This record gives sequence, structure tokens and C-alpha cells, in this order.
Amino acid sequence: MLAAMNNLLPKLTFRMMAQSFSKLPFSEVRKRLDSQSIEMFRKMNNRQRSYSGFYIDLEQTQQDYSKELGDIQAPTLIMHSQNDSSVSLSHPNHAKTLLSKSEMCILDSWGHLIWIGKHAAEFDAALISFISRYHN
Repeated sequence: MLAAMNNLLPKLTFRMMAQSFSKLPFSEVRKRLDSQSIEMFRKMNNRQRSYSGFYIDLEQTQQDYSKELGDIQAPTLIMHSQNDSSVSLSHPNHAKTLLSKSEMCILDSWGHLIWIGKHAAEFDAALISFISRYHN
């Protein structure tokens, strides 16, 4: 049902789901979108049809991966939106304390989907800058 609605009425689907991704009122979310945002959201929803990934996510939220995170020695970029209503800021902060070679980038994007919207350029720039510093 969601897949059909997503393809037939993508703007409505986005509007209905926006509050699960953002702490901002929809009037503010709308201001932070660009002409490609709804289409990117629609395509993202269409890629997520396995349903098993959702169950894996639920299962993993019940596990403590602190040891595994503490063992990671590679440079790591942690990116998060300050307006994310899906994942609390405590998550990237926790990861930052456990990952010895991590950098954190908190974006002022509209919400959880930090690669969608007008702030996507900020996301891209931070990611490219990070990769450039560690690429030989």
C-alpha cells in the first residue's frame, strides 16, 4: 500500500512521513526542500522493499555494540542532523566517545535524511572534505 501511495502521491506521502524524520514543523521542512527532494524521497522508498532490513534494524537496536565500535581504528565521520526526530543526538555523541579517530558533523538539515534538501550540499562538502583528508 505504501509503495503504491509513494508512487501515485509522492508529495502527500512525504508530508505524512515528514514528522517521523524531523523535529521541525512541516512549514519549515518545506522551506528546506529543493526541486529534487520529493523525487529522491520517492526513489528511496522504492528501494526499501525488502522489509527484512527493517527487521534487522529493530533487532540491532536491542544490542550493545560498544565493544565493536571501540575496536574501530579507521578514521570515521559521524554525520547527523540536529533536527532528526528518528535518531536522538545521544547516538552520534555515544559513537563519538567510542570511536577514537572520529569526527562529528552535526548538520542543520531538515531532518533524518541529510542527503535530501537544500542542505545536501553541506552534507556533500563535509563528506568530500573528510575523504580528501584521508585519501592518499
